[in-house]
This record gives sequence, structure tokens and C-alpha cells, in this order.
Amino acid sequence: MREAFKLVAADMDGTFLDHQGEFSMERLKRVIASYKSRGILFAAASGRSLNNLKALFAEVQNDMAFIAENGTLVSHGTDIVFEGAIPREVYLTALEDLQQIPHFNPKNVILSGREGAYILTQADRSFFSRMSYYYGDLKRVDDFTGITDTVLKIDTKFPLEYTDISEKRINQRLTELAAVTTGFGAIDIIAKNINKGTAVEQLCKKLSIQPHQVLAFGDNLNDYEMLDYAGLAVAPQNARKEIKELADQVIADHSKGSVLSYMEKI
Repeated sequence: MREAFKLVAADMDGTFLDHQGEFSMERLKRVIASYKSRGILFAAASGRSLNNLKALFAEVQNDMAFIAENGTLVSHGTDIVFEGAIPREVYLTALEDLQQIPHFNPKNVILSGREGAYILTQADRSFFSRMSYYYGDLKRVDDFTGITDTVLKIDTKFPLEYTDISEKRINQRLTELAAVTTGFGAIDIIAKNINKGTAVEQLCKKLSIQPHQVLAFGDNLNDYEMLDYAGLAVAPQNARKEIKELADQVIADHSKGSVLSYMEKI
């Protein structure tokens, strides 16, 4: 069974990364070297931007694949395997419609694009600093209408206790887009019918990999389709109830480095 895997895809925050957002690069290097010798590809699958992921895995980025922005951008080597942009008129209309959603705060919005990420000038300094961790190329703009970049995702933040209901309200109102909770009060809005599962499928088609040859790790609702697609789905103990019910296996909490430990045994 172990030798049957050809793709190992892992969510980042709350899954592959520990509670401090870290991992052992030396251990991962050994894993990737072993995988490479056996024709197995490792893919980081995240709501984070491609630039952020490449910086996080700078030492091994040429030997792995990236599923960024919750599946809207898939990269392998020098190739962009898939890109699912939001048309300009659609995201501008969506930003107007979001004003009607209770607890929506325009200061807590980031537009993530191919070349960078954008936040309003009036956003709080603390929010800007916190989000710069996920978007190293975060730029302040006076107005989102002036952005010329290709936009892949609308990143919004809601009070934690209103996240689930806000996701439902957004999906009811923005019929051309899809909203999904990603944890910690965050709701990502992307083009409809695109997710980490469709992204993994696109990567598999390019590499002639079958679903049963995919091992996937995830903890939140934005990982659901990816885990559902994979031949073997694994969730850490800290995962949402819906994810643990879907998973074939539940392992230790992500804070224990359980995903990397599991990967070392493949």
C-alpha cells in the first residue's frame, strides 16, 4: 500500500505545520529525497499565496508541487498547472455585496493575486502585521478598483462565533463564487467549483496519477474535497468533526508534528 502512493498532499496551517507554524526542514529534506527516489511527489496544499508557500519551502521548492489559494493556483516546477481567477467585475461586485453581510468589515479584506496581495490603506496596523505572516508581499491600496493584478481569492475575517453562519450567508448571496471557512475566523472566497480537491485532480491529470495513489492530510472544511478525492485521507486530532468523520485515519494533534512523522513512514 505504501509504495502505491504517487502524490502526498498536505494542508499547512493546523495540519502539516505545528502550533507555531513551523516544521523541521532537515526531516522534510530526507522525506523528499526518499520520495523522489521512489517517484512520489509532495504537494503543499494551502489557502496561502504561492509566493508565501515558495518562501516557506525555499530549500526544496524545486522538488515539490504547490496548491495555493485554496486550489485556485497549482504550480509544479516552472509550470502553472492550473489557475482559476475571479473576473474583475465579479470580485468588485462581490465586495459591494459583502457590505450587506452582518459582521463584515472591509478593513479585514485582502485580495490575493498572482503578483501580490492587497489590503486597504485604512486597515488596522495590527491586522496588516498579522496578515503579512501569510502574505509576505502584502501591499496597501487606497481602493481595490485600482488593482491590475489577476485576482485569485478574496480573504475575509469574521468574529469566530459568526464564521459558520457568515459562510452560509456569503454563499447564498454571492452566487458566482464559493466561500469556505479556513479556520481562526477566516473565510476565503474563490471562483465557484474550484477547491483543493479539483486542484489535486488537475495535478494528477498532468502527472497521470490515479485517485487511489493519493494520500492527503487536512484539518478544516477547505480540505474536505481534497480528502474526499484521495485514496487515503488522514486528519490530525485537532481537525473539525466533519473532517475527522470523513478521514480514513485520525492521527495525533498537529502540534506534535504528526503529519511529518506519518510522511516519514511512507
